[in-house]
Amino acid sequence: MVNRIAIGGILCACALFGAAAQAAVPWHQVAFEPSNPQPGQPFQLRLSGSMPDTCGVAYERTELSSGSLRVHLSRPGGQICGDAVTPYEIRIDVPAAVGSFEVSGHYPVYVSLSDQAGSRDIAFGLLNVVEAGRAQLPDAGFWVADASGRHPTGGSGVGFNIERQSDAIALIAYYYDPQGQPRWYFSAGTAGRNEYRGDLLQITRGQQLFGLYRPPGDMTAFSRIDVGFSDRSHGEAWVSQAVDSGILSEVQVQPVSLVRFGFRTETSAATLAGRWVLVDLGRESGSGTVVNLEAAPQLGPDHVRATDPRTQVTVDCSIVTEQRDQPPASCALLLESSRAATLNNNSFNELRSPDGNFRLIRLD
Repeated sequence: MVNRIAIGGILCACALFGAAAQAAVPWHQVAFEPSNPQPGQPFQLRLSGSMPDTCGVAYERTELSSGSLRVHLSRPGGQICGDAVTPYEIRIDVPAAVGSFEVSGHYPVYVSLSDQAGSRDIAFGLLNVVEAGRAQLPDAGFWVADASGRHPTGGSGVGFNIERQSDAIALIAYYYDPQGQPRWYFSAGTAGRNEYRGDLLQITRGQQLFGLYRPPGDMTAFSRIDVGFSDRSHGEAWVSQAVDSGILSEVQVQPVSLVRFGFRTETSAATLAGRWVLVDLGRESGSGTVVNLEAAPQLGPDHVRATDPRTQVTVDCSIVTEQRDQPPASCALLLESSRAATLNNNSFNELRSPDGNFRLIRLD
């Protein structure tokens, strides 16, 4: 199944990168083979792009520090670069250089170049190490900067809408620039298992509301965007942008933690009440049981509980106090008082175990 994803960010260029009139999408691209390696699996990093004919680069080393990869390149000094450019490709056996990746997660990758102009980043990518069979795509809704995430100061005015229909996802955003002019941001492509990579397009000078149709007057590539989703309500985005259109120009990277914004009231036992269907895909043919959850006495300020006396199905959920407008962080699924699974891949309308075998799906 192909997942198509489109991403647009309410990203004020001034907030993220300062004046971006000459900014551009980076010339150099980072990719991985396989694209989503499993923990412990060998993989290669592939750096590609274009270089001036007489200004080739040399690979120096790869380092892993604080959960980030850094690839070091160098260019001999004293060379005079020609005008012509030639495509290039560098492949790196990352596990051979820094050791195998045994823990699932998203690892930022920075590619730096050292030459007569100094040392600077020229490319960025996002390595996604994930277990086989595990997929994590975002829930529909409005996503905003997450003050409790790893990157809480990722810039003001950051957010976008996600619309999801079956395997299609669209993320669209709109904001006003410092001069008060409206701008759209849009990106489209194919989603990975729990990440997205693509170019972010800036679209301006379109038609007025209810006016005669006219195509956008200007559509330009604004930056690259890499988004990794830790669950269906949380993620991290990295926006990478070259400071100018030069082939060896510096790339600035802005990370920001994201969370699906909750418009509803805080999670409580009452919000879990209602009709759900319990699905157990671990059985040979799978099975579904309709349960009527009723609010149970609250165990404490950070726990809510709901149960169905008839089927003896109970969910005991942990709540993060600072994120009570979000789905429960983790729920214990009890069948006849015995713990059957942990449900920690949750939205307001579906509670799911990490392997996806147990699911509680809201009916009404």
